Amino acid sequence: MGVLVFPPERRIPRTLLRPLPVIPERADEPGCGDNQYCVTLLGAGLGGPFTDGEKCVQATAQINWLNMESGLRNGSCTENSDMLSGEYDFDDSQPCGGDSGAPILWRDTGEVMAMHAARRGDGGDDSVGPILWITRGSPNAARQWLWPTALDQDGDDIDAARDNCDLVANQDQADWDHDDVGDACDDSDGDGILDADELSAGTDPSLRDTDGDGLEDLDEIRRGTNPRMADTDGDGLRDGDEISLGTNPLLGDTDGDGLSDGDEVNVHRSDPLRADTDGDGLADGDEVRRYGTDPTRSDTDDDLLSDGLEIDLLLDPKSRDTDGDGLIDGKDPQFVIVAIRRLPDEVVKPSKNPLYNALDQAERKLLVGDVAGATERIDFLLKKLDGCGSSPGNDDWIVVCAEQRTVRTLTELLRTNLTR
Repeated sequence: MGVLVFPPERRIPRTLLRPLPVIPERADEPGCGDNQYCVTLLGAGLGGPFTDGEKCVQATAQINWLNMESGLRNGSCTENSDMLSGEYDFDDSQPCGGDSGAPILWRDTGEVMAMHAARRGDGGDDSVGPILWITRGSPNAARQWLWPTALDQDGDDIDAARDNCDLVANQDQADWDHDDVGDACDDSDGDGILDADELSAGTDPSLRDTDGDGLEDLDEIRRGTNPRMADTDGDGLRDGDEISLGTNPLLGDTDGDGLSDGDEVNVHRSDPLRADTDGDGLADGDEVRRYGTDPTRSDTDDDLLSDGLEIDLLLDPKSRDTDGDGLIDGKDPQFVIVAIRRLPDEVVKPSKNPLYNALDQAERKLLVGDVAGATERIDFLLKKLDGCGSSPGNDDWIVVCAEQRTVRTLTELLRTNLTR
């Protein structure tokens, strides 16, 4: 609540707080009559802030209703000599016990203003903020009388009665939609951003989502995206769609695979959250830009070898039969031979020739359709590449375990492929 300031000639204290709406008084205590008063609470009282116009502080300090027992000579309480005129009792624990403090009677309006805590109250409820009493016959008198006389409340040199934002300084009184609520305190579209701030930022104060990207303007400000650009990072996806997908609307390539998020979703159908969508060992961007393979298929040419393995073994991932010998790459012993050629000579005993011979024999049998014969030669080779265990065996042809396991894995793949 703000502090109302009034012209000196009205003699309203400068500490008076803005009145809350006045509601009809409920006469629910013995002795209440037609001369009972309604109240408008202008400040915070005991037990927490008041939430509507008429209250009563019970002995427990729980705020429910406030009833006044008039002391204006003709009421149910006798006049208190310590007060200018009248008194009120908040908790009814001692009727007319003098909780009111120092009320002031404004005879020209029939209102009473209590400005101070009680001097001799009957309980712990005496420190109460300013309270304005209004006769029950005119429940709106507080606002009708006080507000139009209020001076500048926010330091913009405009009286509250004429100020379209009476608690926010706005000397220009800008009001773009002419609704009599100034831009400095109005949020026309209800997006949590004041109209003045939207106009300053270039967003539309009449639209919660200025750029139509599926994110409200305030959400964009919090996320750091541009509420005036549907696609902040320019990757081809609207910011709101990126949030739904889990991609970063501030990064054009969320997974760093070399393809923009928009291209992954709209063109290649790859996963913008996985650098290697198909798990073939190649980044999606490399598949598209360097090798021309399909980032959503681990074996683009269906030759039983993954694209990444073919690139590693210098085979063509877009050709089922790289060397054109009639065997698809995954059933051609040549891919195992390439791996053996890479081995240092010292890790093979007595030499690489026995490995080459076994694989060459298998290839010759495959070329004439003897799959069983080829399989027998491969099984023989696997006995010489038994996986090494903790150390190489005396009959192992590759004597370094890491290299032996690499070649064995490829040889097992070849054998498996022959049955497919």
